[in-house]
Amino acid sequence: ASWLTVSRLLLLPPAILPVSLSWGNGWLISAVITVVAGLTDVLDGYLARRLKWTTVLGTNLDLLSDKVFVGAMLVFLAWHGIIPAWMPAVVIAREVAISLVRLMRFRGQPPASDAWGKAKTAVSFVAIVWALLWSDRQTGGYLAGVGVPPASSSVLALAPWVMALAVALTVVSGANYLVRYRRRG
Repeated sequence: ASWLTVSRLLLLPPAILPVSLSWGNGWLISAVITVVAGLTDVLDGYLARRLKWTTVLGTNLDLLSDKVFVGAMLVFLAWHGIIPAWMPAVVIAREVAISLVRLMRFRGQPPASDAWGKAKTAVSFVAIVWALLWSDRQTGGYLAGVGVPPASSSVLALAPWVMALAVALTVVSGANYLVRYRRRG
């Protein structure tokens, strides 16, 4: 399961490069790679629990991989003007704060993510993919060329709202962690 976790970090450059290098359909390629990265998150967790391969190293790698991938993709989206810069700033500030609390409180052996943390990660991956697909449509990429029906275009236009939901869940899950950690002391 740990190699799947590490693969998420290895998928980051391929997720960013197609757009950065102005490839045709770069946004769509980035979206597909981000879907694969999100699926590795689901699969590594499933395998670790199902096969009882959970380790402190695996848990820490999973947390780090999620934070790095999501944070970098949010910065990437902000850099390209797809989302406002405050969104990655809020998410990264939350991740740094929670990571410091985990490090000080649990000395590198963090508790497993709860439902709020899992929802935050899942919605973040969905929001990133949604924003990438919306960008593909807006920039005349593949989705614009295949004549996406107006209803689908309207759904894609909801990308900023899905991203706002991901940021809100990030803040709520952070507050939840802080309350949980405080109670355990």
